Amino acid sequence: MKNFNTIFLLFILFVFSCNAIKVEPVEDNPKTLILGHRAAGSIWYGSELIGNSFEAVKYGYTNLDGIEVDLQMSKDSTIWLIHDNEIVNCTNDTIPVCFLTDIEIGEIDKCTEGSLITLEELFDYLSKSENKKFVSLDMKVVTNNYCFDNSSVDPWIELIADKIINLRDRYNPNCILAVESWDIRFLELIEDKKSDIETYLLVWNTLKQEDLDNASSKGVNGLSCNFDSEISKNMIDQARKLNLKIQVWTPNSEDDIKSALFLNPFAIQTDNVKYFVFNEE
Repeated sequence: MKNFNTIFLLFILFVFSCNAIKVEPVEDNPKTLILGHRAAGSIWYGSELIGNSFEAVKYGYTNLDGIEVDLQMSKDSTIWLIHDNEIVNCTNDTIPVCFLTDIEIGEIDKCTEGSLITLEELFDYLSKSENKKFVSLDMKVVTNNYCFDNSSVDPWIELIADKIINLRDRYNPNCILAVESWDIRFLELIEDKKSDIETYLLVWNTLKQEDLDNASSKGVNGLSCNFDSEISKNMIDQARKLNLKIQVWTPNSEDDIKSALFLNPFAIQTDNVKYFVFNEE
């Protein structure tokens, strides 16, 4: 086994000497999926695409194993692909997304070169895709404290869960669909209403055994973890034994990507998608 690990590490280093990284499976474990973070739109890592935009969606879904996108909800209860709880309008005012109507968001869209799209538009695009890949919906809206207080959170998250499921049933997107959230109540709602949508519990701190035990007891499919140098391969292997999938976000530097690949998690969400794109003109 030690000889195999040495050979595998040398192989990873060789792969990283190329212009793009080709991910190979480890022993009997499946290949790590490479997902475009914010749908492969990041100006910090060589992309000219706006995060969560339709162009970023198309690029990431075409060139990678799938994408991660972020969701917020408007005042009209429409789900949009937006990362932050607040958005800057055309006059540089910062406003919570849930305070804005769809028409107002449409006006802001004109200032962002048409980058804002809805979950419905995403599912419509995916319904026409020939390749079935992985799509993870990061439910920022569930923890948007501008929009609800403790007395209203349960009806709020049930509305969001119903919206996602209804849109999924309507468009039947050709993808493996997952949701990730800090809120276990939301994930349990998704599981109760639509068991074929995968659920991932978000973990900000270093992944620990208690996180695995909690996720396993709640019946979720896995955890979505902030990548740091303290995550161990043993912890990833322990998760696999519990039938839990681990996504890590967001190793972006070359060293961090190497370390993340060596862990062999279920998926890596990265902004640095150029490392993984082959034959790009």
